[in-house]
Amino acid sequence: MDKRAFGKNIFTVEKQATFLELLRTGNTISHACEVIGVSHDAVEKYRRKNPEYNEEVIVAREVQIRVVEDALYQTALSGHVTAQIFFLVNRTKYRPRNEKWENLQSIKHNVSSEVKMPTPIDVSLAELSDEEMATLDQLLRKLYPEPKT
Repeated sequence: MDKRAFGKNIFTVEKQATFLELLRTGNTISHACEVIGVSHDAVEKYRRKNPEYNEEVIVAREVQIRVVEDALYQTALSGHVTAQIFFLVNRTKYRPRNEKWENLQSIKHNVSSEVKMPTPIDVSLAELSDEEMATLDQLLRKLYPEPKT
């Protein structure tokens, strides 16, 4: 089989629709690629060449984020301390400066210029990969373990 002909038709209209539906129902891009049998690179290349389709992918991912935000909120309301802290810390960007919730473990102090202090991280959760989100979850659970009942 001619490799170029196979490559041209690999991300068919049917596979494009299936890919979007998989994203809308909570699957990651990597998993959706695996299910439809198309490489991640092929999908990304198609997205770059087709802005309308790329916009559909973005909208599908936004649906995923809203679902996770809702689940996080419900978990926080149920008393999960880590979820409460995570929710509050990540929602402060929408509040006026004088109403921002701050993590009390952050201590501001003066040090000599020889000491390197870490800088705050300003990252949107939407930019994190599944692996990074899992790592973040593990770190938060270590920092803020669930209270024993």
